[in-house]
Amino acid sequence: MKISNKVLFFVMDFWNAGAERMAYEFHLYLSNLNFEVTIICYRSLNDSSYGFDDYYYEKHLKLKNSKVFFIDDLRKSFYLNIAFKKKIKEIIIDNNNVFFFGGYVFNYIDETILRLEFLKRKNIIVQSMRFQGEFYRDFNRNYTYNFFLGQRNKQSLEYEFEGFSSYTTHFLPLCINLENKIEQSKNLRNNKFKIAVFTRISIDKPLDVFLFAFHLLLGRQQNIELHFFGTGDIFNSPFSKCLSFLGIENVVFNHGHSEDISESLKHFNIDLVWYQSYDGTPAGYSALDIINNGVPQIYWDFSNSVTDDFLSKQVLPCFKSLDNFVNYTIEILNNELKRNELVQNQYQYLFNNHNIDKYILNIPEFNSIT
Repeated sequence: MKISNKVLFFVMDFWNAGAERMAYEFHLYLSNLNFEVTIICYRSLNDSSYGFDDYYYEKHLKLKNSKVFFIDDLRKSFYLNIAFKKKIKEIIIDNNNVFFFGGYVFNYIDETILRLEFLKRKNIIVQSMRFQGEFYRDFNRNYTYNFFLGQRNKQSLEYEFEGFSSYTTHFLPLCINLENKIEQSKNLRNNKFKIAVFTRISIDKPLDVFLFAFHLLLGRQQNIELHFFGTGDIFNSPFSKCLSFLGIENVVFNHGHSEDISESLKHFNIDLVWYQSYDGTPAGYSALDIINNGVPQIYWDFSNSVTDDFLSKQVLPCFKSLDNFVNYTIEILNNELKRNELVQNQYQYLFNNHNIDKYILNIPEFNSIT
């Protein structure tokens, strides 16, 4: 395959979220290989109707050989809609290698902007798994797709793409540009333990599992708190009643979105993080940042196709049993040696499995680069 030094990204926005982070990590890596990276963004800059900052916009612009277009700006530049669509098509053809970051982006472009049947390789980097919502179920089934995602389990893939007949899948976990270093983990305090959950507060996130686990934990471990970091308010959410009937509202704290995970971990002296996994793999970028900060994590796995036996063989401590999840939490909180061992093991896992250098050159568009 002929390799072009041009690549085009379609993104929904530049918010501080998973698909946006993946696009930036790709851009950072390709920029160091002297690629020309063009980005077309569906939402307008500083779209105040959603209340989120365009965190990655300036970061993209600071990288060399970068161009950014916004759909609305391009549309306003042309009097006729047909000229606008022609310009979008020209940009796509000129760049040759095209990637859609987040499954929903492809459908928005294909249905509302320009039919993409002419695009030979429809490369879609899936970020929102099906258990979180049917974000890409309305795709045109007459197309052939190349899906990139962090799952390899056959049952999970069959469930994920149920109803699709023409597609290929490529294993691509969440990736970061990583250096082989780690901060030293701190010693546990004896007076109070703090567990954190980093995630958006939404009914799409099955957070009630963590609330029930914390309720069980309080029956066996004294002086402990649960801290939520993420957009939204746990006390003004569908989970508020759960807090009340479990009687845990006085030891649960809500801090909103964390602009700097490293700073939040240090400022609040977090001892342990509970996080979500999917098929034994961390299901969010913040999990990788937490590992890189030397704070141990224990995972609840939300896949509906894996078993406890499967999870017990994974490198990361992932569970589907509340009893086992709570028991392991108690063990890590109260055994400094095991805690530090877990920190080191998780960092080695991060370096071995989520370093972008290991994956990006295996993508067909880039695998002939030397």
